[in-house]
Amino acid sequence: MSELTLAKRDFYRRRKYYSTMSYLEDIETASEFEAMRGKLQSLLEKDEALYLKFMDLFVELMNYRYVSNKNWMGIPIVKLPEDIIVIQEFYFDYKPTAVIEVGVARGGSVSLAISLQKLNEIKPNVLGLDIKIYEHTQFALKEFLDKGYLKLVQTDSTSLLAEKEVKDFTNGHERVFVILDGNHSHAHVTKELELLDKCVPTGSVVLVADGIIEHLPEREDRPWGRGNSPLTATIQFLEESGNWTRLDKFSRRSLFSEFRDGWITKIK
Repeated sequence: MSELTLAKRDFYRRRKYYSTMSYLEDIETASEFEAMRGKLQSLLEKDEALYLKFMDLFVELMNYRYVSNKNWMGIPIVKLPEDIIVIQEFYFDYKPTAVIEVGVARGGSVSLAISLQKLNEIKPNVLGLDIKIYEHTQFALKEFLDKGYLKLVQTDSTSLLAEKEVKDFTNGHERVFVILDGNHSHAHVTKELELLDKCVPTGSVVLVADGIIEHLPEREDRPWGRGNSPLTATIQFLEESGNWTRLDKFSRRSLFSEFRDGWITKIK
């Protein structure tokens, strides 16, 4: 009998579903709840077969551009809803004082970062880097720009300008959070990680987006794909660099995620 089956059987036995006890009297204690959900979370993270079922569903959802059909505070955000929840959990734990968004797109992720800093009583402080920053994005983010919460820089995220901006922006900060969500090719993500290794302090956290590409059908209109993705770059970078390690708490926190195994932290 599998670990999951045993855990579920134990759960239902303790809940006494077939008794006449009031459900209000059968609610788990706080410690029981935490223990059970922790155990099930651990099993979920190892369930590769279930993850592949999600991938089959995600491929179908791509026909509807599901990942980009939500807004955050009125601004389109290109993220899965479960990833947004996990990012919120991270902000609550880590409370980053400097946030770098590589890949600004429509602006929703920047809006999310500012919102989460506010919720955690941190002065909003975000740097957005993108090779092309659209006029409609600047308009959507105008309030944040005017208030000094945000700086947008149009440049390649591996350029000398990007390196200078990142160094200047993170100077004096101990809790830096970076989301890499621009060019997803192996070579480009590797260069981004190497740049960050030089620029951000120990303790910084980087979320490498779209490792999910490793499990998606090939597309001819993109310079990346299976074997040439953010995930392959991250794996190689961790193997070759002694300065970084995977942040296990968040790497497989969600099944419906574009960020699987993409959370890393600088340890020296």
